[in-house]
Amino acid sequence: KTVSSSNHVRLATCFVDPIVEDVRTIYPCDPDRLLHGLDLAAKGHNVFITAETLDKIDREGIEMLKSYLSHWIDVTIMIFYRRYYDWLPSVFNEIHKGRRLVQQEKWEESIVDFLFQYSESYHRLHVVSLFNRLQQKFKKENIVLLDYHDKQTKGPEENLFCNMPNAAHMCNATRFIDTSTSNPSANLDYSDLAYGTKKEGLISIPDDRKMAQVAESIERYHKSNLNARKFERVCPSSSILENLWNLTIAAESNFNPNNNPQNHDDLRLDFDMAARSKLCALDVAKTLTDPDWKGFFETYEK
Repeated sequence: KTVSSSNHVRLATCFVDPIVEDVRTIYPCDPDRLLHGLDLAAKGHNVFITAETLDKIDREGIEMLKSYLSHWIDVTIMIFYRRYYDWLPSVFNEIHKGRRLVQQEKWEESIVDFLFQYSESYHRLHVVSLFNRLQQKFKKENIVLLDYHDKQTKGPEENLFCNMPNAAHMCNATRFIDTSTSNPSANLDYSDLAYGTKKEGLISIPDDRKMAQVAESIERYHKSNLNARKFERVCPSSSILENLWNLTIAAESNFNPNNNPQNHDDLRLDFDMAARSKLCALDVAKTLTDPDWKGFFETYEK
């Protein structure tokens, strides 16, 4: 079969609980891919499977995965460690960047609301929780932790393939080709503000197409007329930030393969910067009362 991300994810979802996770509705398990993998194992060939879907695997799914992988003599599980305060905004963005107008809950939930839910304990999809589930069924020596923040490599692709057994050619390839992300994060500020105008009755936005048009107009005005000046933001409370910092440091000490306590000062500076930026939501209410923005919205449909 042709190698593609769909091939990988439709094999990975075979180990994810179909009741709990709706991902199998989008990418249904393909038994043919499971059989193809077993055929390769019988021939003594290596198989490389990569899919973010596997972070959703529960204990029963891990038991199934262990049974499936028992057909290979050597098994290596590679997972990336990403700092908790850096990972959570990425997850939030992934959930919300494709939101549609009918998905009201995704428009009403801000990143501050999202962080509040996961500031007391690790999100179950984070590497800390995933690692704890995996090590109950696999030996520690079979699980390799990679540092997502490793600055010695071009990025996660080189880090992955250059630490993978028997992948020298792929390692060299990632060093000489563009491996920039094909799944970038989205700036939600403009669509958040557009949604705010809809709620306040300032602009009629009946569908997703109009929502995209209004958001694009807001972005152009912000960059061309306001010189992209900083927006007012709503940030998490000090208690939420303290909890996120404590969870981050605990994970950093136990899970980051490149952890060095001397780097914690730099880490704190980065955290404090995030606490004023990507951990914060656009203050829509204040922005709508700004004279420049009020004038823009009042004349938008005239």
